[in-house]
Amino acid sequence: MGEELERELVVMGNQMLSVANNFRETQQPLLQVNDSNRLEDIQLIARGRAVGIQYEFAHPGVQETEDDRRKRKRRKQRRVSDGERGLCAVIGDLPPPPRAGSSQLEDEA
Repeated sequence: MGEELERELVVMGNQMLSVANNFRETQQPLLQVNDSNRLEDIQLIARGRAVGIQYEFAHPGVQETEDDRRKRKRRKQRRVSDGERGLCAVIGDLPPPPRAGSSQLEDEA
C-alpha cells in the first residue's frame, strides 16, 4: 500500500510540474510600466481623496508624451491644492470650539 501511495504522489507531482510548465509557456509578457513617480502619485491620490477631488488617470492604450504627462500631473496637483485651500477656508469659517472645562453647554441645557 505504501508503494502505491508513493507512485500516486510521483504521478501527481509530475502532473503538477506539467501544468506549471504549460502555464509559463502560455503566459503573455507583462507590459513594463514606468513607475518612477509612483510614490508621489500615491500621495497625490490620497490628498485628492481627502478633499473629494476625482483623480485624473492616464487613458489606457493612449501613448502620452513626457510633456503631456507633466501637464496632467501639474493639473492634478493644482486641483488638489485648490481643493485643500477651499477646505481650509471653510474650516476657518467655523466658530471656535468651547474652552476645555467650560460649562456653557451645561448652562444652556
